[in-house]
Amino acid sequence: MKSLYRGMAVAALAFTVAGCFTEPKPLIDEFTWESVENQNDITEGVTIAAFFRDISFLGQVKTPSLCYSATSRLSVDGTNLTLNIDITSSGSGTCNQQPGGVRYTGVVRNLSSGTYTVHIIQNVSGQGITEFNETVKL
Repeated sequence: MKSLYRGMAVAALAFTVAGCFTEPKPLIDEFTWESVENQNDITEGVTIAAFFRDISFLGQVKTPSLCYSATSRLSVDGTNLTLNIDITSSGSGTCNQQPGGVRYTGVVRNLSSGTYTVHIIQNVSGQGITEFNETVKL
């Protein structure tokens, strides 16, 4: 019976130690967005920058009204990172209907050293899709 408990303890320890050494998966962190009231304050496009093991991004887009919000998703295929940024209308009739914009920012974390292809697909509901590609070395 002692050897059974000892075997179970060794197996549990092996699983615990193995779990401690797995690398965390890449993820989008600190994703935030803000509504911009004056379209003149928007420079449309995306800026991507590498910093140690992270890739930061900042995007700006003009919108037909101030009734828009932004969400993000990350897909990883080896060294190819695809960020889907969906900018959607709230459909609210109570927000200001003047033209405006959305500014969003975030960080992709938990990356290993290497060269990555960053593909940002910015989908603005009612306006279409714009794609940005950049190669980044960490």
